[in-house]
Order: sequence, then C-alpha cells, then structure tokens
Amino acid sequence: MACEGNCFTFTWKLENISYCLQKQNRVIKSPAFVVDSFGERKWYLGLYPRGQEYEDFISFALYKELDSKKTVQREIKYELAFVGKDGSFLRRISKYDFSDHPGHGFSDFAGREEVFDTKRSIFLPHDILTARCRIWKTDGELAESIRCFAHTRIGVEKRSFMWKKCEKLQFS
Repeated sequence: MACEGNCFTFTWKLENISYCLQKQNRVIKSPAFVVDSFGERKWYLGLYPRGQEYEDFISFALYKELDSKKTVQREIKYELAFVGKDGSFLRRISKYDFSDHPGHGFSDFAGREEVFDTKRSIFLPHDILTARCRIWKTDGELAESIRCFAHTRIGVEKRSFMWKKCEKLQFS
C-alpha cells in the first residue's frame, strides 16, 4: 500500500524472532532513525514479543529518543504494521502529540497466536518478522517520500554433543 502523500517509511526486519525469550513487558528496540523533516529528532520502534500488559498480544510502539533535539512537530500521524510475505499486513494508524510523552503505541497490536502460529507462514517466513513504521506530517506534507531499512538478528547459540550408549549393567 502506498503512502497517503509523501511519508517517511522505516522497515525493520527481525531475524530469528521465535528465539526471542523476553518476558512480558521486555522490549526489543530497533536501531534509531532520524526523520529530518521533524526537526532531526531520533526515533526508534519498540517491540514487546510477549506484550506489555497482556501476554497473549504483541505490543508495538513508536518512541522518540529522550536525548534527541528538542524541536519536534507537535502532532504526527503514524502507522505501525507487520508486513506479510504475500503483501498482507496487520496495521494500526494513530495521531499522537509526542511533545510531552516519549512514546505511543498499541499494547494489543497483534495476537501472539495469530503471528506465531496460525499465520506463521505469512508473517514469519524463514523466522523473520518484517515490522514497518510510516510517519506523515499533520500540517503540510513532506517534500519527498523517504525509505529507511534496518535488520536485527537475534543471536542463537546451538550446542550439540554425541555420546556412546552405555552397556546395560548386570547386578548379581
């Protein structure tokens, strides 16, 4: 789906997402990105695989970095989405004033069972989740559409060993 007018699009791929063992209310942060048209403020996405409030839901939010520059457009329109390999998506759109609060999102963004089980082949091909954020100005329009990409690989350590089967012990 194309942006409604010019927008900033940040696409984040998370590899090995099913190995993410975070507990409830634990976040995975995306790499920071800068949207020049919004006062060069740094932003990042926060993904809570086991939810913030509800374990049965994945929580997803947009945050501004607190040490970033002070100037920011008061209200922005943004969309958070999980993009499926077939072009389908789970998404939510919101308008929010980030001037007083560092972040905003959805504690019940998507059901864990839907993403990790019933629609796993669509939303987790090769165990990679594609998360996307689009940002628009609420007053005026961006001069051009901009796209930015990031990739996070969740480390997986595998160990294996071989052992020789022991002989059955005989007791007399």
